[in-house]
Amino acid sequence: MMTRNGRGLLAGVAAAAVMLALAELGASLVPGAVSPVLAVARTVISSAPARVREVLVSSAGTADKPALLIGIVLVVLLLGGLLGALVRSAEQRDLLAVQRRRGLD
Repeated sequence: MMTRNGRGLLAGVAAAAVMLALAELGASLVPGAVSPVLAVARTVISSAPARVREVLVSSAGTADKPALLIGIVLVVLLLGGLLGALVRSAEQRDLLAVQRRRGLD
């Protein structure tokens, strides 16, 4: 049986996945638009110090860009899951507070 926070985590991951899919779809429908994931990847690459880029490219080899894109997607999904769990936890806390005020403990 899954806990409420577990359901919140899954809902957050699903919401983040849908958001990414819709953002990618929107970017593909607009001429000249850049994929949001690619835009973040370009920003990460341009913001990273040269030495960090060299180390990452040398360790990942030719798979450096796919690894970066997969990493970005995983971070978005992870953050979505964490936010979903936090929201679910806040809902539980608020529900308990209302029950206590009403004397429904």
